[in-house]
Amino acid sequence: MNVFKQILLGLMLLWQLGSMAQESLSVISNGSLKRYAISAEREKNYDTGIQYLKEYLIRKPSDQQMKFLLGKMFMENRNYQEAHAIFLEMNQGKFPLAPFYQGEMEIRMGWYSNAEKTFNDFRKSYRGEKNDDYYRRLAKDKIEVAQTADTLSKREPNYLVERLKGDVNKVYIEQSPLLISSSDLIYTSLRSDTMIRISKGSFSELPKRKFHLAHKEGNTWKYKGEYSIHPFFDDYNLSSACLSPNGDRLIVSACKNGLDGQMMCQLYELIRNGDLWESPTLLPEEVNAKGTSNTQPTFAPGCKSDREMLYFVSERPDGKGGKDIWYSTYYIVKKKYREARNVGMKINTKGDELSPFYDKESAQLYFSSEGHPGLGGFDLYATQGYMGKWETPVNIGPPINSASDELFYSTGVNGTNGFFTSNRSGGEIDQSSTCCDDLYQFKRTDSAFTTLEGKLQFLSPKSNPVFVEVFLKNDNGDNLFVKRIQVDSNGTYTLKLLPGKKYEVLTNSEHLLTESLELDLLNMFNQQIVNWSPVLDEINKDPIVISDINFEFNKAQLTEQAKISLDSFLLPFLRNNPTLKVEVGAHTDNKGTAAFNQQLSQKRAESICNHLMDKGINAKRLTAKGYGELVPIEPNQLSDGSDNPAGRALNRRSEIKIKGRVEIEEED
Repeated sequence: MNVFKQILLGLMLLWQLGSMAQESLSVISNGSLKRYAISAEREKNYDTGIQYLKEYLIRKPSDQQMKFLLGKMFMENRNYQEAHAIFLEMNQGKFPLAPFYQGEMEIRMGWYSNAEKTFNDFRKSYRGEKNDDYYRRLAKDKIEVAQTADTLSKREPNYLVERLKGDVNKVYIEQSPLLISSSDLIYTSLRSDTMIRISKGSFSELPKRKFHLAHKEGNTWKYKGEYSIHPFFDDYNLSSACLSPNGDRLIVSACKNGLDGQMMCQLYELIRNGDLWESPTLLPEEVNAKGTSNTQPTFAPGCKSDREMLYFVSERPDGKGGKDIWYSTYYIVKKKYREARNVGMKINTKGDELSPFYDKESAQLYFSSEGHPGLGGFDLYATQGYMGKWETPVNIGPPINSASDELFYSTGVNGTNGFFTSNRSGGEIDQSSTCCDDLYQFKRTDSAFTTLEGKLQFLSPKSNPVFVEVFLKNDNGDNLFVKRIQVDSNGTYTLKLLPGKKYEVLTNSEHLLTESLELDLLNMFNQQIVNWSPVLDEINKDPIVISDINFEFNKAQLTEQAKISLDSFLLPFLRNNPTLKVEVGAHTDNKGTAAFNQQLSQKRAESICNHLMDKGINAKRLTAKGYGELVPIEPNQLSDGSDNPAGRALNRRSEIKIKGRVEIEEED
């Protein structure tokens, strides 16, 4: 089902909602009403098309084809009750797909048991029809959707939800809530108390979708007027915005109709200058791909202090289907964006993924999707990860998610409360109880976090900066980067982790060896405090000789004793310091030719690396280097010219040199 274009871009333009004045419909001929309705449906102007068809069917109630079209337009306009009523009574002989759409509407109304029966009956009856295999397979998928939705709907809730109190929500769609202070909320809206009906030809005079401000007074949000960002956007419809992690930059999604009438959104950047924002700059093609809409941005901290991650929604080519979530690395010092990449199939599906939001407190990416198992329509999901590597998203469940559409999740200051939009029944309405999005607020009722804290100890003078990094261990055993924080001058730190997961925590400093902690919170769901205060030693940049690394004479094969030595020293060292890169060097004495010794030492270094890789060490961390006889540490002959067996033995050595650390991007 094609789901309301206005939601996909966070916009509901007046021309999509407008209709001819009721009094003018009576003078339009039957044939013109029918043509106008078909044209409106083709242009996805469903509200107008509905008005034409309702008038036409008063005059021609026997036209079942137009009645079926009316049902489809009600469906696209999110009037599930009216659409369901039409599909339920349609002549299935002439309209064999009517039960399929009936089941769709039953899912959207939360009638999951009814929907399962409807789709089962449809699979039995829909035979010998056009594309019957396709629709019967699709109906089977819908049965699974209904079953999953029924299970999800019974999940124990972890939130309290209520529609925003005050005068913020109106009959038009309110979207994109963003808390800019503890008591100030901005959001997008056309801001009108009534549905504006327009006549043909007045589109140029339509008002634009803008940001508006609400201020919290007690438990009520009071409307404070339009929130003007910059005069540059006066002629644009504004979709959403986000602040950079330090609040010095604002990314705004601004949209206009293209020459083909399609809405196109692009991302602009504004730099803070005191209490004002400087003139906006269009983000480069690395983000704003030509010929595509790019919208709904959110920032996340990078894996290093000199970068940030921008996540956004785009329909650019090479996606997974529909609207996808993409990311671009922003290099702060260089002020450059990296070419955008798809976040991957863990998040993106063949359906649409929208409205990403990164919550710094929980280090989770929230987004809305119609392609993951849910309760109906768009649901909200949460996941942890980084760039293109993510855990399987989790449906956050009721009461936030419902059979209606939920989008634009955002959190407050402490991560336990926040906002979202939904078109569920109970909001301000114009034509149907589910026509329009309102703003809702939530509060978590469970203990959301486990606190990890401690004070790092240093055997040598502390080298700044020192970081504590958190990696999520996913179902495949992979480590997914989650967050990093810098310890203070005393070595103390505090961070919050989600229960029900398994983490690896690492220290990271350019000049200090790494310490690690396996933290299993899979069965811990109550709030708790974990203390970890490891002792850190300085990295030795000098070569470290690995003892007892022996090879067969003139061969590169490791002896069994050599393997035991590697497994008892080097392997644990690399596992305990998972971000270090090392050079594995092999040396010989000067017996034989220099060329032979060079070749033999290279093969021996490679043999050591291969053994380590077989034990699970990432190849990107290892470099094999054969030095041959070029770097002796003792003379091969004594001063009198006689042989020096002891010196030769020391020269036939294997050693490692620490060469730096693996960049997280290198793993992507």
